[in-house]
Amino acid sequence: MPDPMKGYEAFGVDHYRPKEDFPALIVSYPNLFYCCNTCNSHKSRYWPESALQLMRFIPNPCDHIMFEHMKFVGYEVVPRTSAGRWTVDLLDLNDPEVVAFREFIVETIERYVEDESRLQRLEEAVHVAERSGALSATDAQAKLLIIGKKMFNVRKHLARLRGS
Repeated sequence: MPDPMKGYEAFGVDHYRPKEDFPALIVSYPNLFYCCNTCNSHKSRYWPESALQLMRFIPNPCDHIMFEHMKFVGYEVVPRTSAGRWTVDLLDLNDPEVVAFREFIVETIERYVEDESRLQRLEEAVHVAERSGALSATDAQAKLLIIGKKMFNVRKHLARLRGS
């Protein structure tokens, strides 16, 4: 689960096939993927070593359509295949703390989106008031400056929460 509160240090490059067992693939692009450090630590050196373990693989986002194996329902990850179940269990994707954090992030984003929309409406109302003469150009500019500063902060927070 992305943790935008920690920023870039929360993520790293994981080796789909463990580098200790597949040294020739250490810098092979198809073997590398962006992964949160928590999931990387849960995965560790796991790799299915026998035919019996073939259904216990972790879907690779470069090779698999993730939605075929698991999906979000609310704030939880629901497995759709045995590989999805294995992944959810191995990576502990529905740890109560992780689920609560997802909920917090999504609800916080929703609040900021509402704030952004409210500020846009307020900005338009100031323009309408200025055009109708109900507000002087000086007063309109002062109000727009305040709205602009608030909008800047809302968009900055949204960008951080969304991981962009």
